[in-house]
Amino acid sequence: MSSLPTPPKGESYFRTLFEACGEAFIVTNAQGQAVDCNDAALALYACRRSDILGTTPLDWSPALQPDGKRSDERAAEIFSQAAAGETVCFEWENYRLGGEPLFVHVTVRHAVIDAQVCYLVVSRNISDRKKAEDALR
Repeated sequence: MSSLPTPPKGESYFRTLFEACGEAFIVTNAQGQAVDCNDAALALYACRRSDILGTTPLDWSPALQPDGKRSDERAAEIFSQAAAGETVCFEWENYRLGGEPLFVHVTVRHAVIDAQVCYLVVSRNISDRKKAEDALR
């Protein structure tokens, strides 16, 4: 009987996974400010890393979401749910750096890394699907 393989360890291994996952991945601090992101996030938001770091989701969002709810109130609810240990999945309207509307499906999870609270925010572009749904209506 062979032993189970052991995955590589270290920052290089996890940085490679972070970059290779294909989904836009942003890590925020406890206040919701972006502290890291992968290249897929840069492509999704059509920006540079320096454009994202230090910003919050509200910096990339309209005041109201398409359902009429205020973005700031909904974001507070989402982060509160995630802080309570829930995996929160939802659709959200954002803007790319140039102001172009962008619809994303988002998953937010709470994590503690090196004793620091953070949130893992994974986004997938659903703009084409939203346009097709609108056309069908």
